[in-house]
Amino acid sequence: MADQPDSSDQKSPLARFRPSPVVAVAALALVAAAGGVGLATSSAKPVLRTFSLNHSSIPSSGGVIHIKVTAAHATSCVIASSPGIKGLPKAVSCKSGVASLSLQVPSNRYASTRHFHLSARAVHFQVSSPTTYRWLAQPATPRVMTCVGGTVVKPAYYVMACGDGNAWWQRVKWANWGARTSVGKGQFVGNDCTPNCAGGHFHAYPLTVFVSHLKQTKKYGTLYEEFTLSYWINGKHMHYSNPFPSMFVAGAH
Repeated sequence: MADQPDSSDQKSPLARFRPSPVVAVAALALVAAAGGVGLATSSAKPVLRTFSLNHSSIPSSGGVIHIKVTAAHATSCVIASSPGIKGLPKAVSCKSGVASLSLQVPSNRYASTRHFHLSARAVHFQVSSPTTYRWLAQPATPRVMTCVGGTVVKPAYYVMACGDGNAWWQRVKWANWGARTSVGKGQFVGNDCTPNCAGGHFHAYPLTVFVSHLKQTKKYGTLYEEFTLSYWINGKHMHYSNPFPSMFVAGAH
């Protein structure tokens, strides 16, 4: 997938990006190491043709991205990011018309949301091409509120009945956590309250649980607001949705 320069991106303050002196020196060093290709042999301006990535987003645990740049009339291609990713900016030789590199993006577990703005330029000595952009987002890891006001991620065990502890789920394994709706498979455990809840018995049933309704909060970051349970009791299908306990405690919004 190749991105062409977007005129709307050029309106961004980051469109004024220029290679730093360090990057310029690095670019010249690469050229010298490659055999000192004549810097003034071409009067054509460098052109950045494409700038592509293998991912449009990275999980909060980090990951590897592969960057490819194609250019014309350039000795080096400069790639940079904002905020800075370790290992960038980089100046790579693109005198053959193609430059590529792989980069490990570090984990970002503790920030609620982070976006990396990547930019690239084709460079021939001190003349640079227009910049093209692509965003990489490290999405937040959503959490759910607990009865005691804390937050947890992918809860295998979770008490739903905060008042009396008579219902919970357990042994739940999650799929696609972080999507708009995440699905878990495990067990629902509930008190039959027969003859009364104090003297009742607990029973476990196969359960499918869905968490949904992502919400950004100032205090807790990204939260799932609602859960939906689906299970069977004695041939009767039980299916209902509730907000997570403590979603409306002071400061949660």
